[in-house]
Amino acid sequence: MNDIVKRIMNFEKIKQIYSNKLFTIKSIAQHLNLWDSLSENEKLNLEKLTTVDSLLNGHKDEYVYKLENFEYEDLGYGEITKSGADTIFNYIKKNIGMTENDIFYDIGSGNGKLCIHYGLISNFKCVKGVEIDKYRHLYSLKIMNDIDDFDNLQFINDDVINVEISDATIILMNDILFSQNLISGIINKLKPGTHLISIEKNELDPKDELYVEVSWMPLPIKFKYYII
Repeated sequence: MNDIVKRIMNFEKIKQIYSNKLFTIKSIAQHLNLWDSLSENEKLNLEKLTTVDSLLNGHKDEYVYKLENFEYEDLGYGEITKSGADTIFNYIKKNIGMTENDIFYDIGSGNGKLCIHYGLISNFKCVKGVEIDKYRHLYSLKIMNDIDDFDNLQFINDDVINVEISDATIILMNDILFSQNLISGIINKLKPGTHLISIEKNELDPKDELYVEVSWMPLPIKFKYYII
């Protein structure tokens, strides 16, 4: 089915994906009714992980304060917005092409919004999200189950280094907080010819660039397109 038709048919479902503001890990645990079952030490750890939500929460001063005063910046969290997700999807369609044999991965899929969005509008054989945090993973499953019965969508809760991703044909990495070692490790797991869209520099030569709206900056940021 044409993705334009799918967008029209699933318009309300796509709106539902983005209806909630970004969640901190703590608020996800509360939303999933898991918070009260945690020990005090577990709650403390989640409080520490709840460092940065996004500029979308409307509290820019609080966002800047957290970035400047906490030691957990590497666990900061932000998302590609709906507009940004559409930009990437349209870029893939126009410049890379997509077929019913393509397998799309979102590495660091967070709350799962982009994967569910693409699951609703694409003809990808499968859309897979890999997320290391179990609470964001559980939230992704909840959104997925609330919205539709998908047969082309999978969420994996693990460190991507432990995940077999060589079946990927198109990879998206919102890797602004990934270490260079992690980025290299991911690239080394991909087969030649895989298409990669990501933010950070790596050992590959970019073929193109695109500007994508994200939650943590007031202006679109530059993603780069590579071929493995």
